[in-house]
Amino acid sequence: MNNNETEVRNATTVTNVTAISRPGVGNVYRAVVSIKVLHRLMRDSVIRYSPKYQRGFDKKVAQDDAFSETEYDRLLPLNDPRLQIDPRRAEMMAVKYLMGFEENRGKRLFSANVTWNARDERDCDPPEYDEYKRVLKIYSVITVPDTGHRHLAYYLLGHWKQSPGDIPQEVDVDGTVVDHDEIVSLLDHLDLDDTKQNSVYVDIFNLSPVLEGLLYDEFNADSKPPSRATALDLNPMKTPPRRFMNRLMAKSAIFNEEEIETRFNTIGSRSRKLTTNATIEAAIRPMSKKLAALEAENTEALADLVEFFDAFYTEWSHHYPEFTPGTSSDARMKLRETSLATANIIFFPMFRIAFAMWEHYRDLKADWRQGKAQEEWKEALGRLAGYTNAPDPDDPTKKVKFRIMDRDNTDWRLILFVPRFDNDGQVKGWSLSNNFQSRDAAYTYLVGKSGLSWLVNPTKASK
Repeated sequence: MNNNETEVRNATTVTNVTAISRPGVGNVYRAVVSIKVLHRLMRDSVIRYSPKYQRGFDKKVAQDDAFSETEYDRLLPLNDPRLQIDPRRAEMMAVKYLMGFEENRGKRLFSANVTWNARDERDCDPPEYDEYKRVLKIYSVITVPDTGHRHLAYYLLGHWKQSPGDIPQEVDVDGTVVDHDEIVSLLDHLDLDDTKQNSVYVDIFNLSPVLEGLLYDEFNADSKPPSRATALDLNPMKTPPRRFMNRLMAKSAIFNEEEIETRFNTIGSRSRKLTTNATIEAAIRPMSKKLAALEAENTEALADLVEFFDAFYTEWSHHYPEFTPGTSSDARMKLRETSLATANIIFFPMFRIAFAMWEHYRDLKADWRQGKAQEEWKEALGRLAGYTNAPDPDDPTKKVKFRIMDRDNTDWRLILFVPRFDNDGQVKGWSLSNNFQSRDAAYTYLVGKSGLSWLVNPTKASK
């Protein structure tokens, strides 16, 4: 360097650092950084986000005609609203961290690490590590190759502590709504000066931007999450739908764990399982907000709902004995070949019908266990298990008799079944379609067959 040339070197110094060496990767450093310091580093944009080598921009931003591709090359603050970092997810993680201070709330944030990359760039000096003093000096920019949502969550904790006016009115934590006042109360437990309790591990890489992208890919694309069934089995109390599923399985012999597949998302060809826990959870999930409200409002009502579902399916088993606990695999597989009664997709409209019925009787303060109310819902199930006249598959101008749940019931065409065409454009068969639209159409169809029109139009309900 010329003696007359001014040198400017800005370093981020990290103390109490340990290091290991990875083949082909180089040194990977680890330190403990307090949430207070992490918040400051993000507030001052010392730590930045690379849209090009991470998740990129929000889809609406990236698809805007005025958006420039050169934006991907810029390094941005993690709280930039254009990034593909969901602020609601970060808020959820922040509140979940706070809820860990009160163990009775049953929520906690297990993840205790974040990831940095001290960018290896040609115009910057490499990190300097003193293994005796355990000090790491970083001269290049620091980016976040992963854990972007966790970073933003820790930023929010520091921000809310400093600016209470920015605390959201409510945050959904796994289906449980935590309101503004609760968050304020929880923040009272957060002492950012208590660095032993409120800190995270930081793994620091020293990679080029391209390798940073490969690291992101390894952390995300190469990871294999557990099957949904396994996740539900391991953490059955995480969300209102999971908790409902857990209560139903504990209450009902039909949905007992001996009858439900809890380790796989599908039922094996020779399995005697009735359905999967993933199906049960997904079928009740559209009612998640109502379940959360019931949990907060009235635990007795929630127990009554579970009891109604048990009674509902016990009655259904009188029409379809294959629902009876202990039914053999042969009997259930035989029914699956000809009927939709035990098909996973049918649990969606049936759960919705059961929930709507229970809500209706609750609104009327009618006891569904006896009298006219009991007769009404049992008769409705009898109609759903009964017969209908539908177009003849060979001659649509004629009507033939089908059991409503029969797979051959042509009413299901264009509701649950979509046509498959040959090369000449002729229909060569029908395939089951399991999506929101088909489930909604199935609900409307079954409501019509049940004779309870108020399930779709509550104002028509007779009192």
